[in-house]
Amino acid sequence: MTDEETSVENPPVLDAAHVADLIGLDQGRGALFKRFVELFVSGTAEKIARLYEHARTSNVTALADAAHSLRGASGNVGAVRLAGLFERIEVAAKGGDIGAATALIASLESEYAVTRVALVAASTVES
Repeated sequence: MTDEETSVENPPVLDAAHVADLIGLDQGRGALFKRFVELFVSGTAEKIARLYEHARTSNVTALADAAHSLRGASGNVGAVRLAGLFERIEVAAKGGDIGAATALIASLESEYAVTRVALVAASTVES
């Protein structure tokens, strides 16, 4: 496998350029980015729990909608790998493939934990 194939299959947790842009919104102080991260972290676990519930009840429409929302929120804070996972869940749900969506959801807990740590670390770096 080439480096290019590896990077496509396993992107970085955060988009460093996007995070730098967000930190730069307030002249590099990072206070806005830190607030974005706090809001993301405070609401995402509950929203992920809803994904599990939608999958359990085979509500593919609600599952696709919730995954879409989480995908956007993840992308907004630069969490590209998590956003990609939510996108795959959304696509599976829209295709009515609850089995594939459920299998993807199973990896959410660990991926969200890694992302949360990376975001908090990025938001506490002094500029």
